[in-house]
Amino acid sequence: MQIIVSILRSQHHNGLFKIDLNSEDIVDSLICAKHSLPIPKEEAEGFYGIKGITIYNGLIYFATCRSIMSTPNFANVNPVATNVGSAIHQIDYTSHGLAYCSTNDNVVRYLDNANPTFLYNGLSGIGRDINHINSLYETNDDIYFTYHNNVYAEPGMICSMNRGVIVRNLDKPHNVCVNHNQEVFVCNSQKLNVSKYDNQGKLIISSPNLNGYTRGLAINIDGTMIIGSSQRDTLIPTITILDNKFKIQKQLLLDKLDNNITGEIYDIRLISEIDLGLSLNFKHWGKQK
Repeated sequence: MQIIVSILRSQHHNGLFKIDLNSEDIVDSLICAKHSLPIPKEEAEGFYGIKGITIYNGLIYFATCRSIMSTPNFANVNPVATNVGSAIHQIDYTSHGLAYCSTNDNVVRYLDNANPTFLYNGLSGIGRDINHINSLYETNDDIYFTYHNNVYAEPGMICSMNRGVIVRNLDKPHNVCVNHNQEVFVCNSQKLNVSKYDNQGKLIISSPNLNGYTRGLAINIDGTMIIGSSQRDTLIPTITILDNKFKIQKQLLLDKLDNNITGEIYDIRLISEIDLGLSLNFKHWGKQK
């Protein structure tokens, strides 16, 4: 099983890592230590601050502090909305197009022929960067979002476009996912765990406390969960695998794979069988790990 992980605020690494969870190896990496190699200095600015990731039609899309970019040639797919990347958190391909959460103004937009188009607004009547909308997940008939209040001590929430608020009183939630049974999963980040709710918002189960602030969640077809967590004082990132009963199967400290890897995990995506051949195309930079 392979995943792609984004890590931010690393001393030596700031980018994407393709990791094989079975062999516990880093298969590929796109490393950007601000303006340092392997990314050319004149181009490194566009890659700094990688957060959200999604995979669509064999291409990897990722949000940075300057743009939304895609493999294989690291094209900027969001040329109109330049310099708003610092506000972008999670991204995902939806039926509308490539959608992104803009935390600074609490709005979700999607790209329509590269033009940012409004999709969803967080709670109205509240000021700039207060609700911090940060993740989205589309089902067959709805789109779910998480947001929390970064300014006042308001609880975090899971909402949907069609049903409004579904779950309240979360502590800095991120990375909502919904399975085929309409059960809702979320990283309750400040509580250091992951929780599952029914479609009415009733708590079913929570995981044990994990190794830090939980952010980054992917769920396999068999219900296996891959969760990112980060110790915010030491900046040690960890990948945890939970089974569908929420029991810990494996914990992988990423600094054990490479002792230079520190920082906070922002997003995780599973690589499907049909995507296993995809590459982050590091030969484009003349360097491949």
